[in-house]
Amino acid sequence: MRRFGAAAVLLYLAAMTFALRLGPVDVRPLYDGVDIATYAWINPPRAFAAGNVLPLSGQVTAGGGDAVTLTTDDTQASLDFGPDGVADDGRLHATITPVDPATLGAVAPGQTPVGNAYLVEVTIDGAKVVDLARRKTLRMRQPTPGATTIYQSPDGNAWTKLTSSVVAGHVIASTDRIGFYVITGPTGFVPGLPPPRAARAGHATRNVVVVVVGSLIVLTAAGWDTVRRRRARSRANQPRAARRRQQRKAKRR
Repeated sequence: MRRFGAAAVLLYLAAMTFALRLGPVDVRPLYDGVDIATYAWINPPRAFAAGNVLPLSGQVTAGGGDAVTLTTDDTQASLDFGPDGVADDGRLHATITPVDPATLGAVAPGQTPVGNAYLVEVTIDGAKVVDLARRKTLRMRQPTPGATTIYQSPDGNAWTKLTSSVVAGHVIASTDRIGFYVITGPTGFVPGLPPPRAARAGHATRNVVVVVVGSLIVLTAAGWDTVRRRRARSRANQPRAARRRQQRKAKRR
């Protein structure tokens, strides 16, 4: 029984290793969770092209003084206008659109854009707004762990570094300028992401086969061990059974 328990533990560890390294999603099998969030690239790196879903834009219309949040429909980027809005009155219309950072100017020496850039455009009663009277909170999903800094530009050419922090997989900064925003990381030191779900889906069948075959091997070995033990006990008991038969015969005589 103890041998079977040890084999089961080894099988679990093997299954976990294969699922974590080769599985179609980031899984901790038989335990406590699956993380299927995948970054959507407007121009994905080659390794991510097969499983990529294009990022979405977003828009909002409200009173200029309303507490509203502009966010993309896939929640990858947002700008919070609350609680004091943008203006005392007027009609606000704002849009946020993903942009390929390769089409924009260089950010800064030693920094490389990672993921999408986003263009925010705001009007009050049709008049374009560029400068904000109060700073607003910008949130962008982190494409890789090495991407930790947001840069802002009014035209996509001249960039300003924003004080940024990473919270729960998002890079957060405050800004008082409307325009382009992009997350960057140190050039050459931005860690790559594991292949996305769709790119790794081809390994799923192999993982299932490995786990099933491994389980069958363990169960077969455990069954054979049980049979072997029973046969050994049976052979060990044969002399005793013979002696008992002889004793019963002697008593009858």
